[in-house]
Amino acid sequence: MIYLFTRQSGYFDSLQTGLAAAGFESRIFDDSQTLVSALKGKIADAMLLDLRFEYYPPRYLEKIFLDYPSVIVLGLTGPNSGSFEEYTDQIVESIDSADHIVSILNEHLADRKLLAEFGLVGRSTELIGIARMIEQVGSTDINVLITGPSGSGKEMVARAIHRQSGKPEDKFIAINIGSLAPGVIESELFGHEKGSFTGALGKRLGHFEMASGGTLFIDEIGELPADLQVKLLRVLEEKSFYRVGAQKKTATDARLIFATNRNL
Repeated sequence: MIYLFTRQSGYFDSLQTGLAAAGFESRIFDDSQTLVSALKGKIADAMLLDLRFEYYPPRYLEKIFLDYPSVIVLGLTGPNSGSFEEYTDQIVESIDSADHIVSILNEHLADRKLLAEFGLVGRSTELIGIARMIEQVGSTDINVLITGPSGSGKEMVARAIHRQSGKPEDKFIAINIGSLAPGVIESELFGHEKGSFTGALGKRLGHFEMASGGTLFIDEIGELPADLQVKLLRVLEEKSFYRVGAQKKTATDARLIFATNRNL
């Protein structure tokens, strides 16, 4: 559903006909309150707002853009209107060609579909870029480093990459280095043999081994002690490691995804 808003009677009639020919259902509004109320009952896929006679962003524009991130917002401007890039996904300067509007809509709808596929909600070009990278690397086995501040959704991106890979859903194993005491990090990652240290009452599988056949997500990788970074390099290069106290290598084919909020 495409919502069209203008206070000029008949202005969008021709465009509405062109949208219908392209398979889009649309509805024309001439009152901003009715437009916003309609969103509460049925979320539109996109809307085109006539802003030709606006100089400052109207309140309804800000509300729609901020409260409904899944809705594509196109703004129609004129020579005397203000700048509305901050509150629109794209500015259009003419509706003479319905085919042009349809092309713009299809491009943005494809981006929204991609975001939804990976469980991402938003409208920024940066987020869309992340979704495209997930699509590109997901089906490969390359290792990935995700950077960003705490709380920015790095694990959500890692899970999306895992789903895109086609690996079993229950084979996504996550570990946060920053939450572990320094003395247990090696055992948690690589596992240990019985009797390898005081308290090692039995053999324990590490995360590298448990994630074999799937994905291992290692968060806060920047907190990994220097001596274990050498052992991690062996895993990256040889796809094998030694459990603590073991004399024999253990292989793993886990896909590794690292995350950090630090500048490595």
